[in-house]
Amino acid sequence: MWRLQLVFALSVARRLDPTPPITNQYFVDSLLLAHNEIRNEYGERAADMIHMSWDIGLARLAQAWTIYCKNELNPNLKRGNIYPRFNYIGENLYMGPSIDIFKIVTSWGLESNYYNFQNNTCQPGKNCDHFTQIIWGSTFKVGCGAAYCAHMSAYVVSCTYGPRGNVPGQDPFIQGEKCSKCKGEMCKVASCSNPQRDNNYGDYNFCPDFAKIDCYRLGKGNIRVNNVTIRVGLECPDCIYTDGDSENLNEDHYDYVEGSRYFNMTPSSAVETSYNCFLIISLICNITILIFSFTMP
Repeated sequence: MWRLQLVFALSVARRLDPTPPITNQYFVDSLLLAHNEIRNEYGERAADMIHMSWDIGLARLAQAWTIYCKNELNPNLKRGNIYPRFNYIGENLYMGPSIDIFKIVTSWGLESNYYNFQNNTCQPGKNCDHFTQIIWGSTFKVGCGAAYCAHMSAYVVSCTYGPRGNVPGQDPFIQGEKCSKCKGEMCKVASCSNPQRDNNYGDYNFCPDFAKIDCYRLGKGNIRVNNVTIRVGLECPDCIYTDGDSENLNEDHYDYVEGSRYFNMTPSSAVETSYNCFLIISLICNITILIFSFTMP
C-alpha cells in the first residue's frame, strides 16, 4: 500500500510548481506592464525613452538559461550576435522561492534608491544594474523565461533585453522634456512608440546554441527541472512539461492574484491543497489496512 501512496505523491509533485510558458499572455502582459510602468515613471525626465515591447526570440534565449538553475548571469550573452536581431543582449536575473512578477520587477526598480542620476553612479556596496537596464532609453525589447528547479526548491526568472543597456560610461537616457527626441514617433505616456516596432515580436524559430533541450519543447510549455544534470535531446527525462494551452486543470496549474493585473504564482496554495489531499488519502489507506488486518483470520 505504501507503494500506492508513493505513486500518488509523485503524481502530485509532477503537477506542482508550474511556471508560465513564454507564450502565456498573462505572463507577457504582466512583465511588459511592470517594465513600462517603471520606464514611464523615469521617462518623464527622458527625451528619448523608447516604449518596451515583447520579443519571443529574447524569451527563448532567457528560457534556455533558466533550465541551468544557476543564480548567475548567462555568460553566453557576452558573445556578440548570439541573437541575430541585436549585437549584444542585456539580462536581469532572479532566483527565489516563488514567482510574483510585480514583486520581482519592482525589486529591480527599487535599486533606484541607490542610483545617482546626476553623476551616473551607484551607492558603494549596492547594485543598480537591474534598475538601469530597465530604464535604459534605447532598450526597446524584452523577453523573459522561468523554470522551477525542484532539486533546489527555487524558481529562476531571466529577462533578456535588446539592445543591451548598462554600457560603461553612458547615461541610461538623455535627460530633457519627455518624448522631445522621438523623431516624429507617437508619445505613449512618456516613451516613444512605433507600432511597426512594437508589434514585431522577433524570431519564433530562434534556438540558442547553448540550449540543453530542443527548442520545440523549450518554447512549448512549462518546465520543472528535477535535476541539475539535464540531457541534451528531443526528450528530457529530468524535465516536466505542459503545453500551457490545455483546459485540463491537472495539466495547467496557475494561481493569479484576485483583481491583479500581474501574473502571480506561489507554491503555497497548490502545495498545501495537494499535501492535504495526500494526507487524507493516506489516512484512508491506513484505515483500510487496519480494517483488513483485524478482519483477516
